[in-house]
This record gives sequence, structure tokens and C-alpha cells, in this order.
Amino acid sequence: MTSVTEEAMRLSIRLDHGFYDCVYLALSLTSGALLVTADEAFQAKPVSAGLATAIRALSEPEHRSPPEQLVLPRATVENIGRLAHRMSETLKSLQHAHSGEQFRFLPANIYQPAFESPAYLRLQELVIGLTEEERAQVIALGWFGRDYERGPFPPLLQRARSMFAGDPENDMRYIMSAMSTVHAGYMKLLSATESQAADE
Repeated sequence: MTSVTEEAMRLSIRLDHGFYDCVYLALSLTSGALLVTADEAFQAKPVSAGLATAIRALSEPEHRSPPEQLVLPRATVENIGRLAHRMSETLKSLQHAHSGEQFRFLPANIYQPAFESPAYLRLQELVIGLTEEERAQVIALGWFGRDYERGPFPPLLQRARSMFAGDPENDMRYIMSAMSTVHAGYMKLLSATESQAADE
């Protein structure tokens, strides 16, 4: 329980919000569960801090139909988003800890603790446990979620299928590097699918 308390305290300071609400948010982030709240003012704070995958307002629809070209469950995407965010926070902390050093470019070995963190290991285990099609979809969503990616989703998915068939461990570092934009890619695809349906 100490780790949840410490996380709640950190969130309370970071979000400038009451400790007790942040306990629930900390539980959501550490367990992978989704926090549903009627307090939309509170919900807006984690969203603006990049923690949108951990919390949902009660007024939001519980389910939006997933894009028909995906077999990947929405819950898996949400879990990837939460773990990738925690991994990103670890990387930022490590970078910040070494920001006073005299290197113009930080050596890669300072990031090693991030690759041994619980979030990284859980995310890696999740990726390995996916089916080959689900893994291709995750990688394609990661590409699709990048700011500079302008093309449609189907060619990306086809490319991911051809490039990453078979044992994922050979390409694990690359696959893991795409995880930070999987949730953004899913939301982008969802919006594109809904816009297309509205136009038809």
C-alpha cells in the first residue's frame, strides 16, 4: 500500500488536487484498471497531464464501437497506453537526473533502468502474449499515432504484418519503441472511422 500512497502524493502535487481523489487515480495507474468519475473537473486534470487512459468521466459513453478492421480489444490498447506512459515517465526522470552532466548527447546506458522497470517488463510480456495479428495491429497503431504519419491505416497494417511475422523477441526493442503512440493511433483511427461513417 505504501507505493500507492507515494504515487497518490506525487499525483496530488503534480495535479494540484486533493490527496484522496489521487489515491483512486494511483490505484488505477498501478493496477491497470480504469477510474470512472462523476467529477469532470478532476477528470480534466489527469487528461491534461497525459494520463487520459487511466480515467473516464461518467458522462462519456462507456463503449464506442471499435474500428471494424481491428481484432485488438480496447482494454488492451488502454493497458498499453498506461504502461507506455509509466515507461515514458521513467525515461524522462532518468534524463532529468543526468541533465546537469557535461555530455551534449547522453549515453544510452543511463536509460538501462527504464528497460528493467516493472512497467517495461509488463508491457513486454503483454506484447509477447498477443497473437501475431494483434501484434501487427499494435505496431501499425503505433505508427499511425505518430504526429508525422499522414497516410491511411490499412497500408500500415499490411506493412506491419509482413515485417513482424513470427517471433517478436527478435524485434522487441523496435516494437517497444512504437508503444508510446499506440493509444493515440487507436483514437485517431476511431475518429477517422466515425467520420467516415457519418459521411456515408
